[in-house]
Amino acid sequence: KIQTGSNIVNILFHSDSTGENLGWKLTYTSTGSECSPLAAPLNGHLEPLQSNYIFKDHITLTCDPGYSLRQGDKEFEHYQIECQRDGKWSSDVPLCKKNESQRRHRSLPRILTNQS
Repeated sequence: KIQTGSNIVNILFHSDSTGENLGWKLTYTSTGSECSPLAAPLNGHLEPLQSNYIFKDHITLTCDPGYSLRQGDKEFEHYQIECQRDGKWSSDVPLCKKNESQRRHRSLPRILTNQS
């Protein structure tokens, strides 16, 4: 068994001179780089929820009803990030922010009742 901490291994094979020419076989397994665990954004969720994530794993982020994912000036219904080869996520986790229409809807009854 050969274990290496990198993506490179050199194997030098010497054959004998018996002339049997039976060849040889090499089997291997590899494990991708592991990304750090992520926390769901406040008022949001991430799926799939796993104890660890490795290279090429994807996470989909969503928000509770009344909230939208926002990153900078962009808004998303759902957002997907990927664990990359270098062990880093493809993007930062966006925030779940309360929808503007929800804010206005809740404040309107207060305004009406205060004026009567």
